[in-house]
Amino acid sequence: MGSCFSFLKREPPTLSHRSNTSASSGQEGHNLPYQAAEDAAQTASTSHGPGRAQAIVTTRIIDPTLDKNATTFVISPPIFDSHQSRDPVPSAKVDDPVRTTESVQIFGITPSGDVPSVSDHPMGSDSTQDQHRNASQNHRQHHPARQADVTTNPSSERMRMPQPPSQEDCGPVTYSGVLLGSHLPELETSIRRTSWSVLKDVIKGLKEICDGIPVPGLKTALSVTVVAMDKIDDLDDARSGFLEIASNIEGLGAIVRRYTHDSEIPSFILDRLNGIAAELERISTLIENKMERRYAKRLIEASDDGDKIEDIFRHLGTVIEVLQVDCGLYIVEEVEHNATEFKLEKLKSLPDASIDAQDSTRACMEGTREQLLHDLDDWAHKPSSSRVFWLNGMAGSGKSAIARSFCYRLQKIDRLAGSFFCSRGTVRDDVKRIVPTLAVSLARRSPAYRSALVSVLKDHPDAGHDDLDLQVERLIEQPLLKAFPHNRDPTMVLVVDALDECSDGKATERVLAKLISVSPHIPVKFFITSRPEPHIRAKFQSANPDLHRILRLHDIEHDLVEADISHYIGNRLEQIKQSVPDEYPAEWPNCVDVAALTRRAGLLFIYAFTALEYIKRDPVKRFKTITSPIAVVAQPLTVKLDEMYTFIVGKAMDTNEYEEDDILATRIILAAILTVREPQRLCDLSGLISIPTIRIKKILDELHAVIHIPLRDDNGVVSTFHTSFGDFMTTKARSGNYFIDPQSGHHDLTASCFEVMNRELRFNISQMSTSYWSTPYHAATTLAAHLLYACRYWPHHLCSASQPQRVADDKTEALVKCIEGWIYRKFLFWVEIFGLIRDAQLASSLIMKALTAGIMKTNKQTYALLRDANEFIVSCHEAIEASVPHIYLSGLPCISSDSKIAKIYWPKFHNTAVFHARGIGLERNTLLHIRGHTEPVRSVAVSPNGARIASGSCDHTIRVWDGRTGEEVTKPLRGPTNCVNSVVFSPDGTLIASGSDDMTVRIWDARTGKEVIEPLTGHDGGVQSVVFSPDGTRIVSGSSDHTVRVWDTRTGKEVMEPLAGHTDAINSVAISSEGTRIASGSDDNTVRVWDMATGMEVTKPLAGHTEALSSVGFSPDGTRIISGSYDCTIRLWDAKTGEQAIEPLTGHTDSVRSVAFAPDGIHVLSGSDDQSVRMWDMRTGKEIMKPTGHANWVCSVSFSPDGTQIISGSDDGTIRVWDARMDEEAIKPLPGHTGSVMSVAFSPDGSRMASGSSDRTIRVWDSRTGIQVIKALRGHEGSVCSVAFSPDGTQIASGSADRTVRLWDVGTGEVSKLLMGHTDEVKSVTFSPDGSQIFSGSDDCTIRLWDARTGEAIGEPLTGHEQCVCSVAFSPDGSRITSGSSDNTVRVWDTRTATEIFKPLEGHTSTVFAVAFSPDGTTVISGSDDKTARIWDASTGEEMIEPLKGDSDAILSVAVSPDGTWVASGSRDGAIRIWDARTGKEVIPPLTGHGGPVNSVAFSLDGTQIASGSDDGTVRIFDATIANRDGRCSHTEVNPNKQVLDSPPSLETGAYTHCRAGEYDPSSLVQSLWPTHLTNLRPLHEGTSIQDCRDAFSFRSRDSWVKGPHGELVLWIPPEYRKYLYGPRNTLVIGTGAVPLDMRRYVHGPDWTKCYTPSTSSIKS
Repeated sequence: MGSCFSFLKREPPTLSHRSNTSASSGQEGHNLPYQAAEDAAQTASTSHGPGRAQAIVTTRIIDPTLDKNATTFVISPPIFDSHQSRDPVPSAKVDDPVRTTESVQIFGITPSGDVPSVSDHPMGSDSTQDQHRNASQNHRQHHPARQADVTTNPSSERMRMPQPPSQEDCGPVTYSGVLLGSHLPELETSIRRTSWSVLKDVIKGLKEICDGIPVPGLKTALSVTVVAMDKIDDLDDARSGFLEIASNIEGLGAIVRRYTHDSEIPSFILDRLNGIAAELERISTLIENKMERRYAKRLIEASDDGDKIEDIFRHLGTVIEVLQVDCGLYIVEEVEHNATEFKLEKLKSLPDASIDAQDSTRACMEGTREQLLHDLDDWAHKPSSSRVFWLNGMAGSGKSAIARSFCYRLQKIDRLAGSFFCSRGTVRDDVKRIVPTLAVSLARRSPAYRSALVSVLKDHPDAGHDDLDLQVERLIEQPLLKAFPHNRDPTMVLVVDALDECSDGKATERVLAKLISVSPHIPVKFFITSRPEPHIRAKFQSANPDLHRILRLHDIEHDLVEADISHYIGNRLEQIKQSVPDEYPAEWPNCVDVAALTRRAGLLFIYAFTALEYIKRDPVKRFKTITSPIAVVAQPLTVKLDEMYTFIVGKAMDTNEYEEDDILATRIILAAILTVREPQRLCDLSGLISIPTIRIKKILDELHAVIHIPLRDDNGVVSTFHTSFGDFMTTKARSGNYFIDPQSGHHDLTASCFEVMNRELRFNISQMSTSYWSTPYHAATTLAAHLLYACRYWPHHLCSASQPQRVADDKTEALVKCIEGWIYRKFLFWVEIFGLIRDAQLASSLIMKALTAGIMKTNKQTYALLRDANEFIVSCHEAIEASVPHIYLSGLPCISSDSKIAKIYWPKFHNTAVFHARGIGLERNTLLHIRGHTEPVRSVAVSPNGARIASGSCDHTIRVWDGRTGEEVTKPLRGPTNCVNSVVFSPDGTLIASGSDDMTVRIWDARTGKEVIEPLTGHDGGVQSVVFSPDGTRIVSGSSDHTVRVWDTRTGKEVMEPLAGHTDAINSVAISSEGTRIASGSDDNTVRVWDMATGMEVTKPLAGHTEALSSVGFSPDGTRIISGSYDCTIRLWDAKTGEQAIEPLTGHTDSVRSVAFAPDGIHVLSGSDDQSVRMWDMRTGKEIMKPTGHANWVCSVSFSPDGTQIISGSDDGTIRVWDARMDEEAIKPLPGHTGSVMSVAFSPDGSRMASGSSDRTIRVWDSRTGIQVIKALRGHEGSVCSVAFSPDGTQIASGSADRTVRLWDVGTGEVSKLLMGHTDEVKSVTFSPDGSQIFSGSDDCTIRLWDARTGEAIGEPLTGHEQCVCSVAFSPDGSRITSGSSDNTVRVWDTRTATEIFKPLEGHTSTVFAVAFSPDGTTVISGSDDKTARIWDASTGEEMIEPLKGDSDAILSVAVSPDGTWVASGSRDGAIRIWDARTGKEVIPPLTGHGGPVNSVAFSLDGTQIASGSDDGTVRIFDATIANRDGRCSHTEVNPNKQVLDSPPSLETGAYTHCRAGEYDPSSLVQSLWPTHLTNLRPLHEGTSIQDCRDAFSFRSRDSWVKGPHGELVLWIPPEYRKYLYGPRNTLVIGTGAVPLDMRRYVHGPDWTKCYTPSTSSIKS
């Protein structure tokens, strides 16, 4: 039999808690427990089983402090019918109150509720009855309710209450409401016996009762007491108190006999029984002591002893009385509890919705969400914080887990008032169950609230079914206000999770609105979680923001969420490892895979949870699958996500709720969101797809759970919360009818992009006010973001929209028309955008991306248009990025007239410069110009499929690029600590090997950029070259440690001893196609061939190069070896015999750095320090292509696998991709030097000019037209360092690096004399004034005198200089010569005596490169490496003025004007300066234009022109006159021997005709026409002291810009044109090309926008 008290958490209150009050005063004790139970008579319960009614209790409790004898409690028996003797009646029903009331017989109380009369009480009296009645009424008036802490669930099985006495137990006598059992003696018997005897009999009877119950202490105490009492025969006759005590003890027996096992006895009763046992022991002890004192007499006669025994027995009676009252109160509480539970049960709460019914494992894992939960704790504790906390977030973000964890935390601190966890598709989706459930939970938590709630339920018993507003009022607001009238500070929290899952959205709105509205007035807070559904979001948006706090989970920092998810995944995987058997690797799970799964989960805990549930079935296999970069998600992993997404999208596309056009708009918007390349702000998305923001918001209202939508404004980003939603929507098998076709989405976005660009792109969109300055870095900030998106991403959408496998349809044809129309109308304006963001490379990459679109394969015209568009961008990228106006002013005019872009746009831009290029054209083969490295690029390699390009650089990185678009496809590969000299792809393209100056070989995963094994170490010097074997199992490396090493690719171990034999650094290695041989090229000038298997040399060293080998390679068939050398040649060898197969390939003017075979084995590439790439036909040994564009050494070249493209890497830090197909006729260069021009000289009559070059030739030019008048003079075997005309002009003397001086007949071009004698290079030659003698200075430190007629040496060499003689010059009278030397001195010699006239002229601090006499012979001028020119007194050797300083580098040449007033100096910095010989001041600004050191300068006979020769291979003639400030001067007159271009615009195109550069016709050379009138130049001229308007311009080819006096950008010059450009003072530029400029219509500065003349052209529609 179960204990009826076992559910109690605490003991009932006892009498000891009551304070005494006077009955007559009407006061009562504080905290006296009392619960009026008049309504209990109407309550029935089935807890006692069928056919038996629960006891009905009507209670009158009289405060025992009024009279200790007046305590009365009544326990009812089972219900008896009033007309039947003692038979139990059928169970009373709740809905039958009348019968229930009539059936009640309250034992010891009349049906009216009064205490029975005194006649019914053998020991009663009138006073006692009155006391009982008064106390009862007093309690009813002052204690209308009694509260108790009852925590058991009303639906649980009720504990058994103490049963009322049975019929046999119920004797006819009651005493003070105490039931006297069968052991009580009959009344008449007790009269004859003493009260002491009665007491003894009762105690003995109680002992017998205790024999059958497990209360050993009480039984023992009773036994001892009986023994002690038996020693006394009697104790006074008239002690009635013993009778009262006997009745109390008999009542104790009625209580005790109800239990048969100690587990049934409530703890508080057990405690009381133990207390009674202690009292009995005290009694027995007292009696024993008395008996010992009385000498064992059985009769105690002394009055004081009897009183003491009576007192102690009376105290025992009081203890028993307390127990009786507590039992009575307990029964009352039970009745009250049942009545309350009945009312609460009518509320129909859902216990399954509370936190205790939730799966605790679905809470946040320990260690996750810590900061968020801490913030929630703070919110719950602070009374001043908002009353409502709304935690919202995307589907699957872990809201419910947070709610569970928060509930558990609240429970621990006793602040959880109640909770409701909603669940769609269950009874928990009924919003009308939320408030009743919370009310019941709160009632069990708070007695005060429970009492107030019960009071409300008396008036509104069906409140649980009321309208929602009434529910909140009656079940939450009113009871709380009544229970806590003076305390409004919230101390408890009610939690509602997943409110969005309630089925009735409108009802949810109503209850939420009501809760928010009442929250300020009630002492509880509300914590609510949900998705950001429209109906919920609207209520929080409309409510007073002070009342609530909103936290969006997806706004929490991603790194915090990612860390939590990573922690969760790692712990769950460890749990799986411990619980699921499998063959786990040693390090499972590893950090890399955990990180991969974390990235996949994004912000979704549900994804992580679902993934781990999926993994649990087959941990090792499935974990590997799901973390693979190319993982295919299996259905078990997606099913839960799919269910969730289907529900959400289904609501948004419900045909019962939305019109067809709304659903279509939803699809369009979703397609755009899912296919945009990067998430867009709401306003930008609106601009992109031309749907107003307000409509987008409205349409997406139902999708807040899966799509992030800005709430407060339109500037927030719209995006999916997790990629899994996009996967779901774009997978037909998963999304079904809601499927979004991504290809259609991309098509629509492509069309939208073109629509935006056509609508918003315009000329000068950024409102540039002048063309003089660089584009401001902030210029792009004014552009609309959706326009930028359209400009940047249309090629990506185009490629995704037009897959090649799709058959062309109307939609793709429409796209083709869009592209063509855009090129004709908006292309240059589109380029403006990339000028504003300073990224022309991106523009080129995008065009190249578009060219890969499937539709291009069938639309050749569009393809050609885009190719020319890319050509424009690549060739003009410098101008585009520097200054937006110069897209039109500089870029557009310089492109080829054959370009389709030129044909479209030249007619729209009339007022620009016109380039008349001859012998040179813009490079049209460049496809990509890739920048990214910050230091020289030393190596490039192409993947086997041509899709990727790898590059290694001195910035210590390897980078991987898209071979079609030039985009970087991985982060830079970092690891080497020094220059990366070599990179190569493995044969399958999965690996990249690199060799570095840090002496390591590294192997990388080409896809991830991670190193796959530890660096390969062993070399003792920098690794210069690496290559894979054809099967990919070996890597061969060559090093500056003179060895070749072979490595195992998988293990990184060396497979054989190092291959030794070279005597110097190895710069290059190659493996034959069959993998059997290795070739190596070394600084020891040889190529060696090794057996791959044995490491032995298979041929003798291949010798022939005269300098170090830089590069080697095998032909595709392995029969030939190609080598490139610092000796500027390329050689082809027979791989078997080691013999040269053909003559060396010559043409490069500097070291050959790299060579490579084409896949066809016929063509060879070479890259050189001369900044060029060349392609050769190995059948003929001829150069067939020379792509140009690099600005520094070309260190590495390679062919694409199909041979159609050339890839080159350069020290200029860039990679270029060239088209290797020759689809147009090569431009024929003009006659000119192909090497540095070392010396220039005018003929005596000034009509001709001679130049000597490092190309070993001398050329003679017409000084007025620049036409070569005789064939090139060839014969020297080394550079021609110096040339001089004989005074009669019939001969030319030349000094060469071949140690000879030669005399040439100007008429025939033949050598007339060969002067030999010097033992080193001849640096300078000069004729005596009479032409009879020639002096030469040499690196052999001597000066020699020769007879010009015979060619014989005259006398001994002049010696004295300690180092090289760099320059010699005759005095005008021929009596002296002067020389300058590397010994830093200038010397003056007497030509007759061959002696020095005076001591050396000292002052220079470095090499003296040039000397000259003044025309009157009084002064000597010298130029030095110390950057100064000095003027010396020729008679004394003293310096006449301060040194001439101004050059930024060494002065290599000097000349004096015919009148002796000016000195010209040519510098290594490329400039020519003109000085006043008397003052040492510069006369005019430096003459610029040369792209290299100026090695030689010479004045014309009239002194108006200066000729110069430079390392850039050109001869320039400058006009040295000074015009008046108004611009009118004689030099502006057009030379009648030159044709001036002044042709009218073409009638067809409206543009000036650009001369075809490939046709050489001397008569068509033109004079460059630079503006010199003030109207054109005023913006540059004003505010300066410039006298000649031409000096407002300056041009240094290394700067690429013609600039104004303050650095203004006047005109950008393409690299190919720079060294041939006619500058403002140039009258001639002589070289293999010529680029005169017509600037007469050129507008610039603030007038630049006038260049655009669309009204003069017809625009193609």
